[in-house]
Amino acid sequence: MMFGELITFQQLQLPVKIVAFNDSALSSVELEMKAAGLVNFGTGLQKPNLAAVASARALYGRRVDRPDDLAVANVGRHAFTGHPARV
Repeated sequence: MMFGELITFQQLQLPVKIVAFNDSALSSVELEMKAAGLVNFGTGLQKPNLAAVASARALYGRRVDRPDDLAVANVGRHAFTGHPARV
């Protein structure tokens, strides 16, 4: 998903719920490079805080680093109706 799509969800007030897993690399690009026999270069990310990006757009965004915190984040995500949410 691109940042522009997140903005579109917000502008159209779409009740989209987004869950991102392990955003420490551009995984699809990494896989394509490996399949082509290329060395991975420039695909590692410095653990971006995508929940902060969502919050900066006045959307619900929560970062979960431990499995125990996921249930609390999901309760908040479901309570955040009428607007996009990202966990």
